[in-house]
Amino acid sequence: MSDDPSVPDKDEQSARDHVLHVPGISIETTDIGYDRLKGDRRAPPRLRRIDIVVLLLLLLATGLTRFIRLSDPGAVLPASDPTCTASPPIGKTCYEPIPTDEVHYIPDARDVLRYGTESDSRVSAEDGPYIVHPPVAKWFIAAGMRIFGDRPFGWRFFGALFGTFSVLIMYLLALRLWGSPWWAAAAGTLLAADGLWFMQSRTAMLDIYVAVFVLAGIWLLVVDRDVTQPDHRGFRWWRVAAGAMFGLAIASKWDALPFIAVGIASTMAWDAVRARDAADRRYAAKIAGTLGALVLLPIAIYIASYTPWFVDSHRYNLPQCSKETTTFSFGVYHLGGLAGQWLCYQHEVYNFHANLQKYVPTTDPTTGKTVKTPGHPYYGNAWTWPWIGRPVAHYYQSTGSGSKQLDSEILGLPNPMIWWPGFFIGFIALAWWTYKKDTTASFIFSLFVAGWFPFLILGDALGKPVFMFYATPLVPYVVLTLVHVLYRSVRRWPQLTPYVVGYVVACVGAFAYFYPILAALPIPYNGAFGWARHIWFSDRFHFFKIKGDCSVPNKIKLLCWI
Repeated sequence: MSDDPSVPDKDEQSARDHVLHVPGISIETTDIGYDRLKGDRRAPPRLRRIDIVVLLLLLLATGLTRFIRLSDPGAVLPASDPTCTASPPIGKTCYEPIPTDEVHYIPDARDVLRYGTESDSRVSAEDGPYIVHPPVAKWFIAAGMRIFGDRPFGWRFFGALFGTFSVLIMYLLALRLWGSPWWAAAAGTLLAADGLWFMQSRTAMLDIYVAVFVLAGIWLLVVDRDVTQPDHRGFRWWRVAAGAMFGLAIASKWDALPFIAVGIASTMAWDAVRARDAADRRYAAKIAGTLGALVLLPIAIYIASYTPWFVDSHRYNLPQCSKETTTFSFGVYHLGGLAGQWLCYQHEVYNFHANLQKYVPTTDPTTGKTVKTPGHPYYGNAWTWPWIGRPVAHYYQSTGSGSKQLDSEILGLPNPMIWWPGFFIGFIALAWWTYKKDTTASFIFSLFVAGWFPFLILGDALGKPVFMFYATPLVPYVVLTLVHVLYRSVRRWPQLTPYVVGYVVACVGAFAYFYPILAALPIPYNGAFGWARHIWFSDRFHFFKIKGDCSVPNKIKLLCWI
């Protein structure tokens, strides 16, 4: 047997009965994969009825968990509230956004509806570049507001829709990686059951849009890999579609860049293998095609996303970039006009991110000495992500007292049943299998690294701010890592199959357990299923007798879920 689980033995090639053709999938629905880099085009697969039923039930369950209570929290505020006066709603009623971080993006989305672009009317000259993310994700928030009104359901509608359909994309990607509807269903289930992914799907923030666009781009690249013959000449539409997804991702948030780099490198590697095996000397042309689809096209989409900025006079701009005389210099070349102002704006956005610091100097009131303290109470370290060291409390409210106290919270908490084994077992296993030339493992491992290492370097080594929700685009690749470990384990020890099923069920159970503090469902403070018992790491409750460091002042918390 090959060490690469994607290469089957001859006695493992039996096909299964099929009943439905699925566009865009070109693998057989067998439990064993095959070497897709040899140009062996497969007939379009057909999923059995049971596979279709399982997929539809999975999507239905995912959608219900996202859309039920989507308007909570979202209290009605008086018109005189500072939140309402700072950014007047579109309509008569003003609703309360989630403090972290809907409060930033809903005003931008309102400007998109009013002017087509983020406006400079709300930002004073001293504030600096607070609109520091591209516009595409905010378009979807604005579209929800246009359809359903300027209220919480409208703000969050498309995020919930993206979160629901991300499970379908994960299913299709896993189906290509492992060739089995059941492993695809396991991957989709685990993604749907992750708490951070769920929470981001129900909040009007940008991260879920970036993550889903990236995931869609990765899936489309794998489709391109599978359907492209070594002697292929002409346009590769799947690759172009992947480039479009990457363009939308980077036009939502720059966090997509490392994943795009992995996509480019992977596509070039796959093309190199095909060219070598087919003695194809047109590899330079293939590189040019890859760069055109995955570099030039995303750049073009990114620039095009600012079209409303160029055409509307309400455009948000910085004082140092908004003068008619503003120019942007490339060595000896100087670009003026709106193009120069836009490049100046992009450069200032980069400077904003580059100059952010995790710690700020403050004066200790007792000693009078200058000390460094975290610039935000929920700043964390990426090296604490494996044990979920500092999840962000996006919303918290407590009502009543004593035995009648009810607590509501939205905690950006990954599912520990997925996250802990994904990091402590899966990441290490994938690193080893990458060394042993398991091509599926190396692909997933590179995506895992793309989602984690930039924050280890920039956030931890260089002292830049890091929040736990920055890990949102990483979640699908933690899931794929875990599924690959399970897949290889069952391949080697088939008797483990019932335990794997039990594990997936346990992950769903953990999601149900943590649901109240992911979705602001009011629950009692005390009791076996009370709020305090969901907060596993704090100074009050110790999970596995491990005490958190929530009460330690003036430091980034390493283990605190408060």
